[in-house]
Amino acid sequence: MNGSAEGAPEKLEGTFLQLNPGNLARTEAQWKKEFDAVKAIGMDTLIIQFCGANGKAYYPSTAFETAAGAEGDPVRMILRQAARMRMKVFLGLYSDWGSADEMASRNIRMAEDLLKRYGRFKSFVGWYIPQEASNAPAIDSPVVEAFQRTAAWCREKTPGKPVGIAPYFGLHDPEAFYRAWAAILKKIEIHILMLQDGVGCDRHLDTKNIVPYLEAMARACRENKVRFWSDLETFRIPRNWRPAPVEELLEQIRVESPFVEKIVIFEFHHHMNPESSELHRQLYEGYADHLRKMKGTKSPVTGGKR
Repeated sequence: MNGSAEGAPEKLEGTFLQLNPGNLARTEAQWKKEFDAVKAIGMDTLIIQFCGANGKAYYPSTAFETAAGAEGDPVRMILRQAARMRMKVFLGLYSDWGSADEMASRNIRMAEDLLKRYGRFKSFVGWYIPQEASNAPAIDSPVVEAFQRTAAWCREKTPGKPVGIAPYFGLHDPEAFYRAWAAILKKIEIHILMLQDGVGCDRHLDTKNIVPYLEAMARACRENKVRFWSDLETFRIPRNWRPAPVEELLEQIRVESPFVEKIVIFEFHHHMNPESSELHRQLYEGYADHLRKMKGTKSPVTGGKR
């Protein structure tokens, strides 16, 4: 589907993974346990937000300095676990800012390195460009130029592997938002746009006032044959980065589903992992109960009705 007319099912189908120094040294057994929990609530897609930042690669690299703790190759562990669970992984590139040349060249250098190391994995299905454009960037802005150059390399070197981005927005003119992104998408030729819903941030966005922006981006994606996903926020910054209450999460899903093909979240590891805290567990199990009620089957977490 392109800018889905029918809308996504009212459920979560994937998650970002923020690979960073805090989780680089996790063991394969730890990743396995987390993947089991992700799969148990029906997710089939994982987007590694970035595989490098701050001059370092978060895997053993020949193109960048390897970050401390990454010697055990967490990217390989993630791809292995995804293959075991028949999940799909998008590899995020290099997170930084600068000129268009700087951003694109680092992204492409990391993509070349990742392709050499991990290209054989069946679970590796696509690319994610981690620069996050805001609102309606100018068509000739550095970030748009970097998107175009990075996506062109990915399309040429890995045909069949889609390229995604995840912009965000604040409250301004939805029609200007549409016009800007219709032009940007025509220029950059990506395959998937995952719009950050912004509900977890502190930009005064909620499930009512985001609707015009969902409509605008759905139209821009449809016109450019770009798949439109929601990047749904499971955290709440005004509440000190706490996990969202399950009732709020379900309302986000309900409101966003009609406009998008797929809903992925930001993100499971830090905000929904039931092993992390009681609040995380409440969100995870509350959502699992929602799935049970949708399906009329046993809970994927408890194995039985509560």
